[in-house]
Amino acid sequence: MRTKLLFLALLVSKISLGQDMLGVSNGNYAGNSGMAMNPTSMVLMPYKWEVQILSYNISVDNNFIGMPKKRILGGPEAMNNVPYGGLNFYTNSNDKAANMHFALGLPSIIYRFNDMAIGFRMTVRNDISVHNLSSDLAILAYKGTDYKAIQGKDIVVDGLRIGGLTWLETAISFGKQLSKSESRKWLAAGSLKYLTAFQGSYAGISDATLRVQNDSTIYVTKVKGSIDYSYIEDPADLLRFRCTGFGVDLGVQYVSNPFTQKYSGGRPIPMKKYDYRVGVSLMDLGFVRFARNAHAMDFDTEALNFDNVNNTQVNGTAGIDSMIYNTAMNGAEIKRSFVMSLPTGLSVQYDHCLKPRWYFNLTAIQRVPMPTARVDRPNMLAATLRYETPFFEVGFPYSFYDYYRHRLGLALRYHIFYMGTDRIGTFINDTYAANDVTGVDLYFGFKLTSIDFKRKAKTHSHVGCAAYF
Repeated sequence: MRTKLLFLALLVSKISLGQDMLGVSNGNYAGNSGMAMNPTSMVLMPYKWEVQILSYNISVDNNFIGMPKKRILGGPEAMNNVPYGGLNFYTNSNDKAANMHFALGLPSIIYRFNDMAIGFRMTVRNDISVHNLSSDLAILAYKGTDYKAIQGKDIVVDGLRIGGLTWLETAISFGKQLSKSESRKWLAAGSLKYLTAFQGSYAGISDATLRVQNDSTIYVTKVKGSIDYSYIEDPADLLRFRCTGFGVDLGVQYVSNPFTQKYSGGRPIPMKKYDYRVGVSLMDLGFVRFARNAHAMDFDTEALNFDNVNNTQVNGTAGIDSMIYNTAMNGAEIKRSFVMSLPTGLSVQYDHCLKPRWYFNLTAIQRVPMPTARVDRPNMLAATLRYETPFFEVGFPYSFYDYYRHRLGLALRYHIFYMGTDRIGTFINDTYAANDVTGVDLYFGFKLTSIDFKRKAKTHSHVGCAAYF
């Protein structure tokens, strides 16, 4: 039986349930799809109201395992009799990381007045993150102790973090234009979120050294860390399992030379909406308290020995608690509640209008580590070129994902529908994609706006640029 490393198995077994949508989230017509990046998106949108019917976003990435595309295209028979399903393992010295983000946007609405906007939205989210996982530990976790190349090696664990959180957030948003002149305007907005969590898991190992002595014995020395988890064991408890918390998104934005329509001979002159705008936002600052079916364990011990690990069976949460308590906690109490933070991040956005309808955007996202159990947001540096009109938009994002992967993307918006990916290499077979699938990123949505119901303008009054309505 293939052995999974204890601290990884605890999380992976219970979490088996495009994070930033760079191609559309920074556009002037983003509306709801831009609220997670900067809530001033609701004040910036150039129409009176927007109703999001549905949105979907999934993003998965790792830098340890890749699936050759030829094996995927070849079907199951192409992977028969191939070790580990024909996966490629990237066993360089770099620490390994993995991130998963899933978001299902339920019907939401934004209404904008002259200088302010209000909104309401509900989103189901699931985030998983693994960081500071050494290459040797990743191999051990996947291939098990019977993998000969890993036996006899000392594996140092330093700052390993694994987190997973599933929750429903209900948000009320408010934004306002603080000031406006002929040359500039300031926008500010925020969202207050009520959180209902369904599961939360976290393992943090600040210090440990492992040695796989043979295919059945693991020695661990100087292990220090914590494990917290809470989840629904019986599906019948789904509606009764209410672990709640609160969160906020905050944002400000400065717009230089905002659009003012000018005319020549009675006809509108195509103009830029602005010279540039700069935004700063704090995303997903929030906490959930787990106090039902919760298990929180802190441990600090000099040495642990695990014998006959291939045949070790752990039954349910009681078995997990018992094993950790008897081996690592030195008599410390198992706590029955813990607090877990959302994937908090700080973002800066710069958007430059090159000419009417053409824009260039730079965005940076830096995760903000909270001093609690948590899910880590991936870091991001991105640049996006886009062309936008009221009813059509196309974006070409480039991103440096979590400081280990270069990605190219494509996004389209046409009337009520938008879709895109920040990682187009997954869907094509070329040199850029390296012929391996190491993740996927895909998002789409449907929304209605006030301009979808406007009567078409007469030919002589047509405006030759995307202007504010």
